[in-house]
Amino acid sequence: MATSATVNILIAICIIAAVTVFIFSNGSTIILQQQQYQNTATELSDHTFARQASSTTIQPLYNTDTNSNNNKMMNNNYKRNMVGGYSSVDTELLLSTEIMDVANFCLKEYASKFAASDNNIADASAFVVLPQDVESGDVVVKVLEAQRQVVAGLNYKLTISIHNKNNNNMCLGGIKDIKIYKALPYMNQPLKVTSFGTILDGSDVWLVSLIVSE
Repeated sequence: MATSATVNILIAICIIAAVTVFIFSNGSTIILQQQQYQNTATELSDHTFARQASSTTIQPLYNTDTNSNNNKMMNNNYKRNMVGGYSSVDTELLLSTEIMDVANFCLKEYASKFAASDNNIADASAFVVLPQDVESGDVVVKVLEAQRQVVAGLNYKLTISIHNKNNNNMCLGGIKDIKIYKALPYMNQPLKVTSFGTILDGSDVWLVSLIVSE
């Protein structure tokens, strides 16, 4: 009886040991499979990210399609801004203090140059404006067009007409694209006419059309 009981106990121990080994073995396999799965998933994710990154292109600030009309316009504007091109002044600002101060300076300079013995604008197309007429207010200026350019200061390009107040504001003439330079404030420099542009007679058709349209 004792021997039979001992045999049964040994068989039971062997069965328990076998079951334990089986469970441990399967558990390790499952853990290993999970780790392999995680490693595979990580590699796939990294590969996908790398592929997406390599196929991603940096978009330019503006369309680089040279066949696009819109792109050509944008490129032209970009280049113009880079070199500080002239920009038009809005019509409602033509009477602003800034623009009128420049225009009145142009009128005084024109009168001074015309009155000077060494003037270089008193040609056949020039109209007579004397400094005393400007100082008395008998002759006034009107701004028809204006443009500004940012440099080391400001450049102005104006088209002006000049009128005799004592004769029903009759147009004496005008100046197209007269250019004036205004230095930065800290430079403490006065305005300067850099080009008198084109002198127009009071009967010039283009000039009259601008005055009428105002």
